[in-house]
Amino acid sequence: MLLGSRNLIAKAARAALIAAVAIFTSSTRGADPPPVPDLTHGGVPDQGHDQNHDQNHDWNLGPTGARGWMWGWDLETTNARQILITKIDPGSPADGILAIGDVVLGVGDAPFASDARKAFGRAITEAETSERGGALQLLRWRKGVSETVTVPLQVMGSYSDTSPFQCPKTDRIIDQACRHLAKNGIGDSIVGDINALGLLATGRPEHLAQLRAFAHTLGPPDLRLSLERGMHAWMWGYADLFLTEYYLATGDEAVLPAIKEYSVKIAEGQSGVGTWGHGMSLPGDG
Repeated sequence: MLLGSRNLIAKAARAALIAAVAIFTSSTRGADPPPVPDLTHGGVPDQGHDQNHDQNHDWNLGPTGARGWMWGWDLETTNARQILITKIDPGSPADGILAIGDVVLGVGDAPFASDARKAFGRAITEAETSERGGALQLLRWRKGVSETVTVPLQVMGSYSDTSPFQCPKTDRIIDQACRHLAKNGIGDSIVGDINALGLLATGRPEHLAQLRAFAHTLGPPDLRLSLERGMHAWMWGYADLFLTEYYLATGDEAVLPAIKEYSVKIAEGQSGVGTWGHGMSLPGDG
C-alpha cells in the first residue's frame, strides 16, 4: 500500500513538473518566431522579440576582427542567412574590406544556404588551410551593391584527425591565445576566469606568475561574500572553478580560504529543490 502511494505521488509530481515546464516554456518563448528580416531590403534586427535578446546579440566572427548580428531565436541561428557587420577592429584582417553596416550574404559568390553562423565558421576553417592560402572570400552587400571580397587570414593549416591533441593547428591557436593574454592581461569577471582556466590548462610554466597573481587577486585569504539576491552563483561559480583547478595544479594553499568561502556561499544560495536558476535563494525563499 505504501509503495502504491509513493508511486501515485511520484506520478503526480512528475505531471506537475511537466505542466510547470510547459507553462514556463510557453511564457518565455511566446508565440511563433517573427519572420526573418531581409537586411538588404529595409529589414532591421529588432523584429519585436526582445524577450529573446537576439536583436542586441552580435557574434565574434572568428579571426577576421569583425563582429556581426544575425537573426536568431533564443540564440538559435538555424534560419539566419545574412550577417550584419556591427564592429571592425582597427588593423584587423577585415579592416578596410568590411565596414559597419555591411551585410555578408554568403561565401564566395554563393549566398548562404544554411545557418550563416555555422557556414561562416566552416569557411574560416577552409580559408586557413595551406591550399586556400588564408583567402576568405565573402559575398558582401553594401549600399545596394553585392560583390565578392577577400579577407586575408593567417594560414594556420588543417586540423589533424586527433585534434585538439597532436595537432599543429591547435598548437598554433593556443600559442596565439597565450601571447595575447600575456600581452593584454587575463581580464576580469567570468571572461577573466575562463581565460585564466584556459591558460592554466596549457600547463606552461612561463605563465605561472601571471596565474598566481590573478588567483591571489580573485581569492584573497580574507575574502568575505554577502549572500543576497542576484546572479552571483554565475560569478562565484566560475571563480571557484578556476581557484580549485589552480590549487590542484599548483598546491598553492593561499587560495584555500577563498575556495571555502565561494563554495559555502554558493551552497547557501541553493534553492529548496536543489537548484540555483539565474539567482540566489535566500533563507525562507523555499
